[in-house]
Amino acid sequence: FSDSKSIYTDTCPRRLVYVTSVKVSNEKCYVVSPYRQRVTYAVCGGSGCYGNKFYRSQCVRTGWTRLQFWVWCPTCGFKLIARWYPQCCSCYRWYSCFDVKA
Repeated sequence: FSDSKSIYTDTCPRRLVYVTSVKVSNEKCYVVSPYRQRVTYAVCGGSGCYGNKFYRSQCVRTGWTRLQFWVWCPTCGFKLIARWYPQCCSCYRWYSCFDVKA
């Protein structure tokens, strides 16, 4: 959301990275036209996303999606494969076991 008056702040921004090679049966294979096939995965920011000192928080990869795409392998040629990749980032918070006072 790009409105400058918005009160929404994305505390876990993601960066999408294109997959260009994968291992298939222990062999390095190359994604055919990765930008056209849109074979991506999310890279998340670090810790402290919740913005409250009483909680520990971390951005984690979520929104796992099964992507089906073509690869080329040196020994077996073209292959249609499917893999699960995260497409989003979410903030998870928790109490540390040592922080809880009885």
